This record gives sequence, structure tokens and C-alpha cells, in this order.
Amino acid sequence: MNFRIGNLFRELSYSLRRSFSLFVGTLLTILISMTVLGAGLVLSAAVETATDRWKDGVEFIVFLNPDASEAEKSSVTNKLNSSPEIDRFTFVDKEAAFVEFQSMFRDSDQIRESVAVADMPPSFRIVPESPESDVVETLADGFRDDPGVFEVVAAVDTIKDIETGSTRINRIFLIVGMALLVSALLLVYNTIRTTIFARRREVEVMRLVGASNWYIRVPFMIEGTLQGLLGGALTLPILQLWNNVLSDIGSGDGLALLADLRAPDQTVIMIWLAMTALGAVIGMVASVVALSRFLDV
Repeated sequence: MNFRIGNLFRELSYSLRRSFSLFVGTLLTILISMTVLGAGLVLSAAVETATDRWKDGVEFIVFLNPDASEAEKSSVTNKLNSSPEIDRFTFVDKEAAFVEFQSMFRDSDQIRESVAVADMPPSFRIVPESPESDVVETLADGFRDDPGVFEVVAAVDTIKDIETGSTRINRIFLIVGMALLVSALLLVYNTIRTTIFARRREVEVMRLVGASNWYIRVPFMIEGTLQGLLGGALTLPILQLWNNVLSDIGSGDGLALLADLRAPDQTVIMIWLAMTALGAVIGMVASVVALSRFLDV
């Protein structure tokens, strides 16, 4: 490569001045593309984190009849203690169940006054070793026909919905992300091609006086790489803001299931670094392809 660093940066500076609006437009488009892709990854990470935290506390509840005998209660207790698939369980007696009931319906005096302590069913709150929905359902079914059992409630449908939703989110953002990557690649490609076309006479003169293809190529390659690098780097504050918005959504009323809907800060930084590197690669690849089709190499 027969060029000097000073000449290289002069060419780059000249190119940016001549096509500054194109540079800024491409930079903004890459920024938007990388932001959307990064936001999708942050959302996926946040949903996965919230799902994992919730799964760690998945439980199914075995409600006993209000008049269940001590023998029936002991039978369920022994069955739970002897099962290797049960991680832990707690017993909620009538008094504790009544307190929970009063708290749940604290805004309705009529409902609270219609139920007495003796009417409340004691229950076992059970956390299995595995949070998978099939395992939970199988374990819950094993208690439904036991003597003294009034009802078994498992969050199987909720678990399945979360698992299905997480899979769909990952697929959607993968498809959208690929489309955005292609669009960003084409935009950088067209920008470099437009810049070269606008300066085609200068390029021809440079080639006539002996400038090598690399001497002509490198400023454009740096320009494309710089666009992608800056576009990816500028996504950090936006991704952090998006993560905070997700956290606020998860803490809203009625969304206790997705409490702490927030990706870990370290994950956000890793996604930002990936977007920055990906932007630089897109800019570099698009520039190389555009130049290779223009220059006789």
C-alpha cells in the first residue's frame, strides 16, 4: 500500500465534507437499525430473566377439605417428604389461609364477612425440583385423587404461556433483526456507491496519476466502518433507557408475574458491544462490496 497516513485522512476528511448529509443519514439509519435489534435482544433477555425468576418459585397447591382429618393430612405430608421430585413445601393452616383471604378481599366487606376460619381449606404450597410444565402437571395429578384432597391448583397453563411467549419473542426479533441487518448493509452499500459516483472524476484522475486501488479504497472503507461503529456505539443510552422502561412496565399493577422485568446491566453492556462490533462489520463489508464492484481490481 503506497500511501501516507496524512494523505489517507485528508482523503477521508474530504469525502466526509463532500457527502456529509449522506454520512449523517446513513449513520442515523444504522443507529435506528442497531437500536431496534439491540432493544429486541434486551427485551428477550429481560423476559428470560423474569421467567427464570418466576420459575424458581413455581408451585402447585394441594387444597385439603376443610374437615380433613389428621390422618389425611399426614398422608399427604408423607407423600411429599418421600418424593424426590419435590424441592420444598409449606403447610398453610386454616388461620393463615383466612388471613390471606381477608387480605385478598380487603376491599369487599361483604365477601370477607361471609367466610369464617372454619370454612377455609388448609393447603400445601409445593415447589417441585423442576419448573417444567410437564413435570408440574404430572406431580399435581398425583395428588388429585388422594383422600382428603379438595382440589389441586397448578400454574401449568401460565408456565406454558410464558414458555410459548418467550419462544415467539425470540423468533420475531430474530426475523426482524435479520431484516434490519440486511437493510443497514444495503444502505451503507448505496451510500458508498453514491459517494464514489459523485467523485468518479476525481477517482479517475487519481488512478491516472498512479494511485493504487488500495489508496482509493481505504478512505471509503474507513468511512463505512466509521458509520457502522458510531451507529452501534450510540445505542448504549437508548438501550439503557429501554431497559428502565421495561422495569417500570414490570412493576405496574397487575404484572406481578413479570416483576423485575429487566435485563441485567452486564447483559445490556454485552449487547451494546455486540451492536457496536456488528455495526462496524456491516460498514466494512458494505464498503468492500461497493468498491469491488466499482474498481477494476
